[in-house]
Amino acid sequence: MSVGFVSFGEPRCPRCGTEMPQVHRRLWQKIFCHARWECSECETSILSYRALFGHIFTQFRFLFSLYSRCPRCMGQRLEYRSARDSFDPISRHPLSQVQRLLCAPIIGCKMCRCQYYDWRPLRQVRLESSVRKAAGSS
Repeated sequence: MSVGFVSFGEPRCPRCGTEMPQVHRRLWQKIFCHARWECSECETSILSYRALFGHIFTQFRFLFSLYSRCPRCMGQRLEYRSARDSFDPISRHPLSQVQRLLCAPIIGCKMCRCQYYDWRPLRQVRLESSVRKAAGSS
């Protein structure tokens, strides 16, 4: 265990919910990632990218995503806004600036409060708490 590393336990699998033990990385993963977890039941794996490659990966996801994503936190809890809010920060991402010139609608992130311009549709994200409430009421 490295100095300054705080462990919060093993992550849970997003598909089946079981704990995922940390496994050995492949050679190319040792270059780009600093940790890898794999589910023993459904074989889903999670990679934790190094800081530089993580930034490149998030920018790639923002550029080539089918749905709109926040350029700052990559979140999908977004909302259309009727006008720019002067209090919330606005993204200086080049794609956002080009779409601003093309009169794209302004979108605001509910998580980091960043605003940006984008033509892509918003993905409807269901919160886990609303899913649990719906499952408990049936």
